[in-house]
Amino acid sequence: MPGQSAGLSHVQGFVAGATLEEIGVEHNTYDIIWGVNAIHVATDLKFTLKELYKILKPGGTLLIAETVRSSDGPMIQHEFVINTLDDYWNVKLDKEWRPNCGFMKWTDWLKALEAAGFDVYETVPNMKEVEKELTCVQLIGMK
Repeated sequence: MPGQSAGLSHVQGFVAGATLEEIGVEHNTYDIIWGVNAIHVATDLKFTLKELYKILKPGGTLLIAETVRSSDGPMIQHEFVINTLDDYWNVKLDKEWRPNCGFMKWTDWLKALEAAGFDVYETVPNMKEVEKELTCVQLIGMK
């Protein structure tokens, strides 16, 4: 498996609707989970984030980089092409923190991480200071 010589491992493959435990991933296993522009297309973001939370060790970190919207409103430039994909529209919406398809506001990401059970959740850089300048952010959730 790639990375094993460095003591790293990864999970490859996914079964829609199955828990990670059902596909052989044990709870409290990983120190870090890392993803880039992938989690926002999860059909059920709440379910997905809760599953990722479960497999992190206590003190583990979820680190994701996501394109974000700075406000409610029309699609941002990055979405003009990807909105033609079925997975863009095939998501479970939640009025509290997933009110639209596609990219989410950074504030909604923080609400989603909190709802999934993460004890610490933040953006890097601090989006409160730079939200009008950036459309990509790293989100950190710690167990």
